[in-house]
Amino acid sequence: MRKIAWVLAAVLSATGCASEQFMVRETDADFTDSNHLLYIAENNRLSKEHVDADINFDEVSVYINPFVEKDKSTHEVITLGFKIINKPAKNRKAAEFNRLGKITDVTFLTHTGEPVKLKVSNQDTSINQVIEYETWSDESERNPYSINPFIKLSAPQLAYSSYETWETGIIPVSLEDFSRLANATIVSCEVAGTRGIAVYHEPEINDTFSANLKAFFLTYVQ
Repeated sequence: MRKIAWVLAAVLSATGCASEQFMVRETDADFTDSNHLLYIAENNRLSKEHVDADINFDEVSVYINPFVEKDKSTHEVITLGFKIINKPAKNRKAAEFNRLGKITDVTFLTHTGEPVKLKVSNQDTSINQVIEYETWSDESERNPYSINPFIKLSAPQLAYSSYETWETGIIPVSLEDFSRLANATIVSCEVAGTRGIAVYHEPEINDTFSANLKAFFLTYVQ
């Protein structure tokens, strides 16, 4: 339980970054178990579109980020899985239309025709207020549709508050299923939650999603 707890804490605390670039960071168990390493991927965007196909901007989307815990000495895989993140929208009202609720299941269909069905655990929903800034070169160029309330700091800059909603969960996965996903063509993915179901077909799946899974598998899992 102690070993599992530190892995969950590290994976759940991973927040990604604004650059949207796929990346993998390495951490260890610190004082709990110095013989284990944990590799956590970030920003593996599932789809070119979101739950609502009309919304497709910034980092609004579903992300499925792989992670693996390995023994430093033997390189044996100890824990393998994904962290799933649904980011509905930064506008609180818009986010309500794109909520999945408590994410319960993720099903991948590959070109072989055999589905990979995965259960989600450790679900959570967080709503955080964030402060963002907008700049413009002239007062007349300021976007009149900026989210309110805003505070004009000093021309040409303004700050406004927005709300970032994240629906998250952990997906345990076997080495066999991970290998199947990493080495297959994913033709569809269904993400089911208590508030809705999102289905992404092959043309909607992000171009880099499968490539990132394969690269992670070859570099950190095998």
